[in-house]
Formats: sequence, structure tokens, C-alpha cells
Amino acid sequence: AILLCLNGVLPMASVWNVSLDEWNGDCAMGYWIWIVGMTGGFVGLFLSVYIPGSISKSEVCFLDVVSIHQTDSALMERGIYGLGGFLKVAKELRVLWSPPYLSRLWCVFELAAYRTANPNGKIVLNPLFIESVCTIMFLGSLLGSLLFQYTMLRKMSATMTNSAYLFGTLPLLVAIHVLRREVKLRHLLAKGLREFDLRNADCRNDFDREFIYAGIIQWYGSKEAFTRYVRGSLRRELIGCTYMQLKMPPTYLLLICLGPISTSFESILALLMGDCPAEIVVRFACGRILATDICWSLLCLKLALNLCDTLGACTWPGCLNFVNSLLIHMIYCLCSVAGGTIGSIVWKQGLAVSLLWLGANVLLIVLMIFLSMIIQKKIACKMEEEQTQDNDVTPSYTPVSFNVSFH
Repeated sequence: AILLCLNGVLPMASVWNVSLDEWNGDCAMGYWIWIVGMTGGFVGLFLSVYIPGSISKSEVCFLDVVSIHQTDSALMERGIYGLGGFLKVAKELRVLWSPPYLSRLWCVFELAAYRTANPNGKIVLNPLFIESVCTIMFLGSLLGSLLFQYTMLRKMSATMTNSAYLFGTLPLLVAIHVLRREVKLRHLLAKGLREFDLRNADCRNDFDREFIYAGIIQWYGSKEAFTRYVRGSLRRELIGCTYMQLKMPPTYLLLICLGPISTSFESILALLMGDCPAEIVVRFACGRILATDICWSLLCLKLALNLCDTLGACTWPGCLNFVNSLLIHMIYCLCSVAGGTIGSIVWKQGLAVSLLWLGANVLLIVLMIFLSMIIQKKIACKMEEEQTQDNDVTPSYTPVSFNVSFH
């Protein structure tokens, strides 16, 4: 899109009037980078699952719902009772968690079998809501950035431009409310692990129940010992995972920032097409794209996540519960607009001021990472203290012989 625009192939939608002390000019500007970038992103997302294994480095996984026969009872039984072989060689057990997970005896049994057969394996808790929330935030970011650029090209006032951006970020309000609800479920998960009772786990038939109990007793010595293990070692391991600390992968956060970054690249393209001096282009890239659209946006998102984590357990009855979500959204929007306003002013003041704004944002990100490391260390210390106080049983793995053996 950039090359086509530079060569005059794609028409520009409007003109951006740039008025600085050292340079004035009318720069042709459009939406092509935003359109092509977003289209390419969605197409790449949908086609990624069809990328050949020689190109993609994704590892092979055993997904029980598709790897075990679901209609033939004999094949299903062989698959279920052969789970131990897969668990023993798997580097990681990834749990797609939902609230009823610990109430299902087979799910609990998989955790027991994996940790017993694979003591050095990694257990990862991956709730599906992270991806759905990220998608909602991504769409809100796209809509907000599009409306911001539209009002800017229409030469509307700064108030109208910021109002349009805030209107476009309304999907973020939905995402914040979902996050707060999931934080509450996270607290329920921690509570469920502390109060776990094997006798309350559901199973669809007595044969499976007896098989699972036989395996648990053989590995942990007794049902009570396994209950202590879930309440102790397993709880500590799961509490230390990403979900329990409400983190989003950095790639997800950058994806959410893609909308503002695309609109800023439209401005960079407009400056290049308007024969703007290189120094102005550089300071726009530093003060606007790197400092504001990336660093400041990441800080605002992190602030929203922390507020969701802090206020997630505070619930009010009925519709009043939405007030907390609205408050978090307002704080996020105020910080985002404030940073965007500063970024719009800073890049016009010179390269030194732009670099200073960029340095301040980088320093804040480093501070945020440092604080996260301190919190992580405190959690690890707390888990170690609990471990010294507990007397968890160390399981030993041997295949269960109950009509069918693990292979």
C-alpha cells in the first residue's frame, strides 16, 4: 500500500494541512495503510492454520476431544485408558479452563496422571476468554483509530476528534466488563483449589470412577493424600501461571495497538508524499508512533488490566456492577486521550522534545516490568513458604491395571 501510494497508483481521500514553525505544507492522506493492514491481518489470521509444517514451527499436540474416538465406545475406551502414554511424553499440559473444570473427575484425573507420569512437565492454564477479550479490544482499537483519522481529515476540532475516538473505544468497555467477570472466576478457581474435595467430583459412570480412584490411590497412596496434593502443590503451581496474574502476551498487546499505529503510518506516508524534511518525519516517528501509539498505549492497557484485577472482586448488585467497569473505561480513556494529546504537541516542538517524551515512556515501561518482577518474586516466596509448611505426598507413577493398561 505504501509503495502504491508513493507511486500515485492509489488515490488519496483528503489533505492534511501541516503547519509548523519551520515547515508548512499540504500532505495528501488516505486510509490505504489502515485498510490493507487490517485486511492482511485478518486474512493472515484465518489462513495461519493452513500454513505447512515446514514453514510453521508450531508443535504437535494431543487434543483429547479430537484424538479420542467420540462415537465408537470400544475405541473411545481404548483412547481414554491410554491417556497415560501421551501424558508421559508430553512437554506441557495445557488446560483450556472453564469454571466446571475441577468438578469433572476425568479432568482432575488428567492433572493427577500428568504430574505423576511427568514430574518435570509444565502445566499451563489457558482460559479461552483471553483471546475473546483481546479480539474485542482489537476491534475497539481499530474503530477508534479510524474515527480519529476521519475527524482529523475532516478538519474537525480537537474536541470532536477526541470524542470520536472515545466513541470508537466503546467495545473496550465490553472487554473490561468481561475481564472483571473473569477475575471473579479466577478467585473462584483459587477458592476451589483450596477447598478441593475428590468426593465432590462428578463422573458419568461407576466404572470410570473406580478406574480413576484406583489410579489415584496407586500413585498417591490414598484419596486424602491426593486431596492434599491438589490443595497444596498443584494450587501453588497453578497460582503462579499467567492467568492467575491476569497477564496478556506482549504480542496480544501489540495487536491491540495496531489500529493507532496504522493511522500514524498514514501520517508518515502523507509527510513523505508532501516532501516534508527528514528531521520532521523522524521526530513524528519518535514522538508519535514509538512513544505514544506503542509505549503509551501499552501503559494504558496495562493500567486497565491492573484495575480490572484490583476491582474485579468488587461486585455490586444488578446493573450497579457495571459502574465499576464504566469507571475503569473512563480512566483508560482519559489516560489514552491525555497521552495522545501530549504526543500530538510534542512532535511539533522538535526532535529533542520527541526523544525526551519517548525516553519517559520507555522508562515507565521498564519501571512497570520491574514492579511486575517484584510482585512475581513475592508470589514465589509466598508459595515457597507454604510449601515448607505443607507435607505433600510425592507421587510415583506406574501404569494402572484395571481391565486396560496405559501403554
